[in-house]
Amino acid sequence: MLSEKILRKLIPYRIGHQVGLVFGLLLTGALGFLGFSLINTSRQAVIDSVLRDYDTIVKGASRELATHVTQPQELLVNTAALLANLPQHKPETFKAVIYQTLINQANRFERITLINAAGQEIIASDWQNPLKDRSVEIIFQQVKTNPQPTISRVYFSPEHFPFISIAVPVRRLNEVTGFLLAEVKLSGLWDVVNRIKLPDGESFLVDEEGYMLVHNEERRVYRAEDLSGLAVVQAALQGQSGSKEQTAGSENESTNSAGPKTDWLYAYAPVQPFGWGLIIRQPARAAYAFSDRMQKTALITIALAILSAGGLSWLLARRIVKPINKIVTASEQVALGNLEQEITSKRQDEMGGLLSSFNEMIKKLRQVRRLEKLSTIGLATSKIGHEIRNPLVAMKTFIQLLGRKHEDKEFIHNFNNIVPSEMARLEKMVNELTEFSKAPQLRLADCEPDRIIRNSLDLFREEFQEKKITVLTNLETNHRCPDMHRDFTSLRLRADNDRLKQVLINLIRNALEAMPEGGQLEVNAQMSNGRTSLSPADSSRNDSCPDIIGTCVIEIKDTGCGIPSEAQTNLFEPFQTFNKKGGLGLGLTICKEIITQHRGTIEVDSRLNQGTTFKITLPIE
Repeated sequence: MLSEKILRKLIPYRIGHQVGLVFGLLLTGALGFLGFSLINTSRQAVIDSVLRDYDTIVKGASRELATHVTQPQELLVNTAALLANLPQHKPETFKAVIYQTLINQANRFERITLINAAGQEIIASDWQNPLKDRSVEIIFQQVKTNPQPTISRVYFSPEHFPFISIAVPVRRLNEVTGFLLAEVKLSGLWDVVNRIKLPDGESFLVDEEGYMLVHNEERRVYRAEDLSGLAVVQAALQGQSGSKEQTAGSENESTNSAGPKTDWLYAYAPVQPFGWGLIIRQPARAAYAFSDRMQKTALITIALAILSAGGLSWLLARRIVKPINKIVTASEQVALGNLEQEITSKRQDEMGGLLSSFNEMIKKLRQVRRLEKLSTIGLATSKIGHEIRNPLVAMKTFIQLLGRKHEDKEFIHNFNNIVPSEMARLEKMVNELTEFSKAPQLRLADCEPDRIIRNSLDLFREEFQEKKITVLTNLETNHRCPDMHRDFTSLRLRADNDRLKQVLINLIRNALEAMPEGGQLEVNAQMSNGRTSLSPADSSRNDSCPDIIGTCVIEIKDTGCGIPSEAQTNLFEPFQTFNKKGGLGLGLTICKEIITQHRGTIEVDSRLNQGTTFKITLPIE
């Protein structure tokens, strides 16, 4: 029950607002769902695309890094094979080969030396410097123990330039006669790493133990940072490659995480065959900056689309409701009896068909009215002819006999009684017909219902006494109503005083005629708050009516002969009479028309031999 009340408050009253609301909600919901689905889908697509690009970048860079070590190693292997084939008694030839190799690859090699099996340098590319004893160096021990090409860890010169040493055995007839040892520059590795440009990102190379070899911030390399704790570093050192998005706090994602934790995008790949690992990473906010701009643009577009949908819904609702309002306005005029209505429209859709049907209906109503008028005229002619014939015959008879019996006192007495009475009957019928034929024009003004009732009763005071009719009145219009918090002595009806009095007189006269042997007449009047039963004409004009704060109910009860139930159905139709001599049966029809003009209702409740009650309900504005 509570939900229904809330729903009624939320749903607009007017159909135009309802149509606009429905279309607006449908379009807004559809656009919102579609927009946010596209945003989420596009964001995921951007994430996948960025991760794929990172994976491609890191794999390409790892291959390029590998060539900066494999190529010098291959050159040394080739040089060692060449030295093995040279005559041993020509050391100058050895010097020339080593020196030429250094000159040709000056961007790769810093120094190349030939070492004997004891670890003593016998030839060096910088022959002006003294030869060195290399027997205690780790790389010499490794290559002597395992005569295969061997690479040392990264070390730095006094000038802080990074180097690695590569040792290659020199074999003659499958016997190791010495070793070729070269100091290889790693500046090319820096060039590869520095070419990986990521906004707010970083790239770094680690050795087989997880220590930093190369970083795009050179100063971090000198600190020999241990990055083996990073999962991506471990994956790269284990020969794995890939890319992923890592949430802040899931692991130690930064070796110098002094600031707030950040979500990162990682890509990693091994540098084979050296067991190194290359890692690139970038803050997610920087990686998705373009996606975020796209998302903001999409949200603005969705908002504009929703506003456009709202405007379109309003225009569509207006297009639908405008012809309906025309029909409502025309229907109000038709309800007031004005059938000269026609709605012009050039629309060819269903609304245009509805307007055309309405115009056709009005034409049919005009035809029905004309036929009804003709039928009413025929019925009225028949009724009038029947009702007028008797008084005319009586009057004609008296007038014809007047010349011969003007001295007959009894005749003159009957003449004076019957002729004026029959003329009064004719006058009454003419007046009823006149009232029925013309549309009543109300002259609304503030009036007091209790005063109208008392004035109407005063007109029949003598007849009440003559017919021994007891009159009871209960007029609560002079008392305060606790529901409405008003003093009814200051409350006024907007009504036509004379027309309302005419209705009451007609109903009181009918009650007198229903009690020829006497009885009791009771007139009640009271006011209550809230709108009760109103006339059909009023119910179609709720929006145009003034505020109705209550109702005035007048009841006229008699203890007369009553009305049969079958006669009550058409009691207010023209020319309907019951147990009444004379008259055209238009009195109650005129009463109902007057009450309807006041936007009120009139009802009847009657039982044979028990009495009749007429109830009039009028709105208080």
